[in-house]
Amino acid sequence: MKRTILALMTTVAGVIYLLTYKTVPLTAATPSTDVQGATSETITGDTVQAEDHGPLTVTLFVEDGKIVRATAVQESTSARSREISQRALPQLNEVALTAQTDGFDTVSGATITSEAYETSLQSALDQLR
Repeated sequence: MKRTILALMTTVAGVIYLLTYKTVPLTAATPSTDVQGATSETITGDTVQAEDHGPLTVTLFVEDGKIVRATAVQESTSARSREISQRALPQLNEVALTAQTDGFDTVSGATITSEAYETSLQSALDQLR
């Protein structure tokens, strides 16, 4: 009986947490200036359909013209696609950050995702320039 009550209370607490969770909408090219005068902006690339793996969108976080962070979201349509995305996207984000450009090789085993990433990244870089 005690376990049932504990499980019920934990479930209620989890549901309340999920219902109060706030999300932040993505914005395209939002320049701002911090106290030291450094310019920062968030640039969202085009959403690209990665064949049957689902749409992919790259977002760049730029400070003083330099990419300081790259993220990508892919709405995978299958478990296999999610597996590929979970493995490939962190690698692609790191390569984009290191290269500061879209000129890089695909991730082995994730060619379609890599090509969609590069297309979305290029559209974000085009907005930056």
